[in-house]
Amino acid sequence: MSYQVGFGVLIWGQRLTFDTGICSCYLYEMSRPLRIQYAGAVYHVSARGNERNRIFWERTDYEQFLNVLEKACERFSLKIYSFVLMTNHFHLMLRTDAPNLSRAMHWLKTTYTVNLNRRRRRSGHLFQGRYHSVIVENESHYLELSRYIHLNPVRARIVKKPELYEWSSCRDYICPKRRFRWVDRDTVLAELGGSGRTRYAQYRKFLRVGADMDDSAWDKIRHAVALGSDLFCEKLREKYVPDAPADILGAGQLTSCIPIKQAHDSVRRYLARRYSSHKDDRSVQMYLLHRMGYRLRDVGALFGVSYSAVSQNARRHAKKYDAIIAVDAVLSNVKR
Repeated sequence: MSYQVGFGVLIWGQRLTFDTGICSCYLYEMSRPLRIQYAGAVYHVSARGNERNRIFWERTDYEQFLNVLEKACERFSLKIYSFVLMTNHFHLMLRTDAPNLSRAMHWLKTTYTVNLNRRRRRSGHLFQGRYHSVIVENESHYLELSRYIHLNPVRARIVKKPELYEWSSCRDYICPKRRFRWVDRDTVLAELGGSGRTRYAQYRKFLRVGADMDDSAWDKIRHAVALGSDLFCEKLREKYVPDAPADILGAGQLTSCIPIKQAHDSVRRYLARRYSSHKDDRSVQMYLLHRMGYRLRDVGALFGVSYSAVSQNARRHAKKYDAIIAVDAVLSNVKR
């Protein structure tokens, strides 16, 4: 069983090379992070404590940061999709309605630092340099990014299940009751299809499958500026950094799965081996691909139906398929 992550990157500076298993990517390490800002941009933002030291010590610190983050949403018209606060760093997935990410992050970090220093009677820098941001191409990447963020406490071995960690938006994604009214979970959950409680259950299963994935490739993009297709990265370069070196490039899609046609073949082979009576059942195949995280429209295009038909199929047959097929076993054994 193996999982692979391929991604497009837009970076600048010294050349580094690594192999994700799908393609070789070229990283260009920058002496100063390149900032690309525009209205409607979606980012993965992270920041660490100075010299990797703590930025949170006690419950009051976490609560204060979330209070400041909520105010930042109102002040700068940010839309927070997901977040996690770890002991010495944080991750945010957010959208900016205006090209103001730098201003928003400067205000967020400065306001929190001033309040913390005053309360704890400390002085000096709290964060290690500037924040890091990666532009995310489109909604097809939102699910993977939210899962990566929510599984941080699991990878750090703080908790066994992500929903047990208090300082993240994970519980908002698996329970109808909201903890944080300013977290927009619906945009991300919409990629799972279905509606209401069905989505929360699907996301919980999506997390469970992701907990066994190898996320090492994510660690290699810390110098990236953008994640997405080659075309997306090239358009960003041409529009925002036309004077940058010509060899700034992208290298494929950000996705935790192989191309959908290849995944479909793998699903059919696995069903033929273990569930021969369902090997040619299109509804089962659509459901499994949907559960693997592929977009509704892509699954629909593969089978020649509308994306709404895929969503309806998932809602109508979810319980039946889960009852007759060990769905998690399929997802865990199909090479993606």
